[in-house]
Amino acid sequence: MNIEKLKVMLAPLERYSDSCFRLLCEKLGADLTFIPMISVNSINNENFVRKIIKESKISKAIQLFGRDLNLFIKSINLFSKYFKVININLGCPSFKIIKQGYGAALLRDLKSIRNILKEIRKNYTGILSVKTRIGFDKINIYEQMKIYEKYTDFVIIHGRTAKQGFRGKNNWKLIKEVALKSKIPVIGNGDIFTYEDYVKYKSYAHGICIGRGALINPLIFKEIKTSKRISDVKQKVNVMLEYVNCAEKNIPFSVIKLHFYQFFKGFKKSKYYRTRLNSCNKVEDIRKLIYELI
Repeated sequence: MNIEKLKVMLAPLERYSDSCFRLLCEKLGADLTFIPMISVNSINNENFVRKIIKESKISKAIQLFGRDLNLFIKSINLFSKYFKVININLGCPSFKIIKQGYGAALLRDLKSIRNILKEIRKNYTGILSVKTRIGFDKINIYEQMKIYEKYTDFVIIHGRTAKQGFRGKNNWKLIKEVALKSKIPVIGNGDIFTYEDYVKYKSYAHGICIGRGALINPLIFKEIKTSKRISDVKQKVNVMLEYVNCAEKNIPFSVIKLHFYQFFKGFKKSKYYRTRLNSCNKVEDIRKLIYELI
């Protein structure tokens, strides 16, 4: 895999990056998608591991989180047989994750990050990346980069601290400064909601990683690949139908509904459709709602 060609990625999104959504985004032009937030603590669960390996047919990358070094090594030794990219989550701001010392909690302990990545690199020669934030409660991204440049192949940076969550403005200026100085590719992440956002910030980093914007409009990947804004409602409806046709056989209904709460944000009368969605109890109810958009 040529890292330099990874110009636009779907961010690993817990609950949302299901197999059908990842497949859809890859069809629309995403260069890379990730199976998100796989705990290294689950490596001994054989049924779960088999399920993850099966999904390697769709995505070339897997994201791991945890802090137990031995479990990281065991997980990577197994998953590296099936995935071309291993990503370590160092940016999740969820209270539940941080409370356990995982995700962005590690940004308060750069020594542990160094030890984990150093040992992983000793045992793994494939493509290794991290997804991080500019700091936990204060900015320390330059200190982080000294570690990543030594042990990883590329880094995805969200331009907020973990404490900020998704509040405030994404610090694209800082991402640009880091990318210009970095010895490895920097992928920028945060607040890319439209094709215009992508055009504005694409030169700030080596590539762009899109999360919430893709949930609202998966066609953003096609817009980027064709350099053309898509406003045709029928194309948007077709994309929604393609997702739901795949998902009804493979994805829990509760997750499908989560996606459509996001999809409907991209349409006029968004509040009306999202309210109607509350009363949908089966996939066919959602289909009928989709057809009302035409």
